[in-house]
Amino acid sequence: TAPFTALPNTRYRFEATRSDGAVSSVEVTTPPIANPSVGSPIASATDVIYPIFFPQAPQLNTPSITLTITGVPSMPQDTVDVSFAYPGRAEMSGTGWTVPVEFVSAVRPFLVEEGLLGVTLVEITLNGFVTNPEWVVPVGGFDPDIIVEPGTISNIENGFGFFGAGYVVGASWVPSVNTQVRAGFASSSEAARAVRINEASPSQGWVEFYNTGMEPVDISGYGLSDNASTPLQLIEGGTVVPGEGFVVIDLAFPIAPGGAVVFLNPGGAVLNQLDLIVSDPTQVVGLYPDGVSLTVQGSNPFLGANEPTRGAPNRPIIQPFLLNEVYTAGDGFVEVIVPSELPQGVQLRSLFVATDFSEVPGTLIDAWPPGGPGLPPPPPPPPPGTILVRDESTLQFDIPQAGGEIFVYAVFEVLKVTNGPVGRVVDYRKIGIQDPSFSEGRLPDGGNWTTGLAPSRGEANSQ
Repeated sequence: TAPFTALPNTRYRFEATRSDGAVSSVEVTTPPIANPSVGSPIASATDVIYPIFFPQAPQLNTPSITLTITGVPSMPQDTVDVSFAYPGRAEMSGTGWTVPVEFVSAVRPFLVEEGLLGVTLVEITLNGFVTNPEWVVPVGGFDPDIIVEPGTISNIENGFGFFGAGYVVGASWVPSVNTQVRAGFASSSEAARAVRINEASPSQGWVEFYNTGMEPVDISGYGLSDNASTPLQLIEGGTVVPGEGFVVIDLAFPIAPGGAVVFLNPGGAVLNQLDLIVSDPTQVVGLYPDGVSLTVQGSNPFLGANEPTRGAPNRPIIQPFLLNEVYTAGDGFVEVIVPSELPQGVQLRSLFVATDFSEVPGTLIDAWPPGGPGLPPPPPPPPPGTILVRDESTLQFDIPQAGGEIFVYAVFEVLKVTNGPVGRVVDYRKIGIQDPSFSEGRLPDGGNWTTGLAPSRGEANSQ
């Protein structure tokens, strides 16, 4: 058989010819792309329900759950995936299907049966098998002795040929700490650990919190300080950070560049802190993307000077590069564009791209050596509109075809401001499963993000 990639929402005709010339044929329409999303959690006295919506899905079959966990007794240091069929139901909902995942009821019996009570949850994924309406499993299921796998044509004598079209796609999320504990997972933390100091303004005296979880967290009575030992301000009662939302608090004490803002629980333990790594007190410091913080080789590539975005998503103040186009099918590629002239005093050093926050900085796209005594002079910076491409490579760079995240990481120096080169994530995008006929990116180049583009590696984007 020849390699073949089916396009979504397309009708195909397949024919099989026997050696005696007899022909059998079948026609099938592939289902459209259904990028699932996680709705707002619904709490009850006994459970928390997470509605997972699959838009445009003609039919949804055999939903399953994958738990990404650590602390499995046989391999305590490893992160592993364990999967099981979701015992609940899928419901037709408007233009698609919804799976209301009853988290505690679904997960706890599995953990008990498999001897996994007390492991640590990294994330949960609900997978759905999206198919065309004609996908009907014969009564009794698939008997390998008399039935062939879906998607093939069989000449089995006295057998049954079955033909259908479908694909598996999933949505991931992290329940609150309290919900995890109810399901049987370990917890060495508290719910407020999902809340991070996300942004701070030394000159205006405020801090912004961001809740990385989906459920609201009450931080009343927690402390703020400029050190790890003494809370200087208690957070007022009734302060609740909404799921994946923001809360801004005006500080009752001064903060300054070179210092830090520290978030403490009522017992005085440090939950997290934001280091004020700027020299200019008028600059705002924050995380990008919101709530993401990780030390890599002694520094935090998600922390730096931001545009002031009080109570709103963060954005780096210097973005020498923007993610411009992503194509995931086959030999995919990532395109990065220089959106404008570099700010005065900014000197580029290198550019990388990564597909997971833990892999930052990622794979090199290009570099601009600084030069020096006995070395060639530094190359000029790329002019505005320059498009740089990183092709997918099995060994070095792999773009997730079922959807994922793309991080653009740049190393640059700001003369008279930074003490040498600094590295930072300067753009980020979450992508879903793609139609192989299309890419997604900015239109026009460097503009607003959109889907349904014609793949245009290294060229101007278009629809």
